[in-house]
Parts: sequence; C-alpha cells; structure tokens
Amino acid sequence: MQDEHARLAASIRDSGFSALLCVTLGCVLLEAWFVALGARPLGHVVLVSVASILAGSAWRFLVLPHARAGVRPSGPPKRAARLVGAILLAGFGYAGALAFLSGSMSLFASFPACAFLLPWSRSTLCREHIALPLGCVAGACFAGLVTAPHLPPSWQFPVAVWMCWLAAALAWVAQLCYRRRSRVSGTGTDSDRIAAATARAATDGPASAHD
Repeated sequence: MQDEHARLAASIRDSGFSALLCVTLGCVLLEAWFVALGARPLGHVVLVSVASILAGSAWRFLVLPHARAGVRPSGPPKRAARLVGAILLAGFGYAGALAFLSGSMSLFASFPACAFLLPWSRSTLCREHIALPLGCVAGACFAGLVTAPHLPPSWQFPVAVWMCWLAAALAWVAQLCYRRRSRVSGTGTDSDRIAAATARAATDGPASAHD
C-alpha cells in the first residue's frame, strides 16, 4: 500500500511539473514568434504579463502544493548527477527547438508529448528543484529558436503553442485523476502526506536516466 501511495504521489508531482513546463514552453514559442516579427516593446510586456499569470497559476495550484520540503533525498550532495541532469534537460529543450525548426509539426508534436509523459521525479535535479530544471529546458529551447538563421512559416508558431498548451491541459487532467485515485485509496489530498510519500519515492526509487 505504501508503494502505491508513493507512486501516486510521484505521478501527482510529475503531472504538475509537466503542466508547468508545457505552459512555459508555449510562452517561450510565443516570445520567439514576437522576436521574429519584430514586435514592439509593449507587445513583449503584454506577453510576459500573460505568461507570468499562466505559469504562476500552474505553479501555485499544480506544483507548489505537492513540492514540499520533504522531497529532498538524504545523503551527500551529488553534484555530478545534478550537472549531468542539467545538461540532459538543456539538451531536451534544444532538441525541441530543432524539431520545431525542422518545419515538421508531426516531429515537433513528440516534444510536448515527451514533456507530458516523462517521469520527472526520477531525476535528482527535478526532485530537488523546480525552477532550475524548468529554466534548463525552457532556456535552451528559447536559445535554439532565437539563434536559428531561418525560422519556419509564421503559421506554425501558433500551432506549436496550441500543442504545448494542449499537453499542459492533459497534464492537469491527469493530475486531477491521480488526486482522485489518492483519495479513493486512502492517501487523501493533504499536501503533507503527498510530500512525504513523494520523499519516499525519491529516496527509494531507481536512479534516473537523466542522472
């Protein structure tokens, strides 16, 4: 039973992070589009404001309640694991930019799909931090887009944003389902219980491929 609770807690946390990441990636694509169009400063200000509201809402309601201090694993710091994890996460973000720059929407669709499906809690960096892995993926994606010599047609930007935000919505629905299962199984919705179970999953779970 404890293992089931730990798995549910990890799934709740993973789906919340996936929703936050996909919302942020959609905003990154919008900002890259604005840069390519040479938008006025006011346009960037409006976009940043909207992005802050969306990402802040995802952080407040989907991530923060299930990312309490108990998720930090015990033991000595693993700086090498964190460094490798950061490099792999940045590579994932840059690969998403390359997929978009290829001009194939079917290829790019695999990027938000992976962001939705990956078990983020198995990564040391993702277990210990939220903003840092988010910044690695989103920053590398944005860097790949704004430094590209050529961009796809403009109509592909809103399509890619829609894909990312659809993945975010699916992650939100998945979290609701996991939370309902946790109530049915007796785990409850108390964030302290969820954080404690997530801590056990982080400490006892297998080493991540990201590490």
